Amino acid sequence: NDTSACKAFYGGLFGWEADESMGYYTMFKVEGAEMGVGGMMGMTPDMPPMPSNWTPYFYVENADETVAIAKSNGAEVVAGPQDVPGMVRFAIIKDPAGAYFGIFNPLAKPE
Repeated sequence: NDTSACKAFYGGLFGWEADESMGYYTMFKVEGAEMGVGGMMGMTPDMPPMPSNWTPYFYVENADETVAIAKSNGAEVVAGPQDVPGMVRFAIIKDPAGAYFGIFNPLAKPE
């Protein structure tokens, strides 16, 4: 839960740069990449106690369709689908074995 130590560790390990322009959420970026390659959020006081963890996210063409397919295959939708305005549409899903993962599709950029 030490976000400063995590920024230093993953920055050094993978060469990621920490973009903290989103406030409570840190996006990790690599030079030349259009999108972030990872993200990090510290624990907030309203969250229940939990160990540090990773939630993998998968790029999909359509978050809503992917959620429907996941549900039809026995998954539980934990959050979403919902938009991060101007960025992505995402959902958090729990598979039938209990593992959590996220999906997202970028939103169209305004012209």
